[in-house]
Amino acid sequence: MHAACQRTRGNPRYRSGTLESAHGHSTNSARGFAPRLNSGAPGTVWGWAGLLWGLGGVVALLGYAVVRLSGMTLDAWQYPFDVWHWSLLIANTAFMAHSEGYKGFQQSYAPRVVARARYLMQAPSPVRTALAPVFCMGYFGTTRRRLRSTY
Repeated sequence: MHAACQRTRGNPRYRSGTLESAHGHSTNSARGFAPRLNSGAPGTVWGWAGLLWGLGGVVALLGYAVVRLSGMTLDAWQYPFDVWHWSLLIANTAFMAHSEGYKGFQQSYAPRVVARARYLMQAPSPVRTALAPVFCMGYFGTTRRRLRSTY
């Protein structure tokens, strides 16, 4: 096993690619980890505009979907539910909450959106800033594999 992996295994201060010192400072370059992009430096006005536009656009898009789907959900409560309706509702809700909510959204999509928005703040460009919500969702400027799964 690599020496850096042995030092970090079981270390509670090891967080996402950096080893934090006892005072919370990251010691990444000396340990063989990739340095963070522009860590600690304040973002520019365009960077902050891209961050806010990107995250705001993604939240607005998700909110729009919730509003549109809530109408159909509320219509379902107009009908009487039998036992098998309730059992299917509970099973489907549990499955979707775990697979789409926890695994898909909380563990994969949301951290990726935030990481791309943070990158946009630290390294803005005119195209990425103008198309920040689309960039944060991963529709361009990413790996070929991620593009295939996004589309």
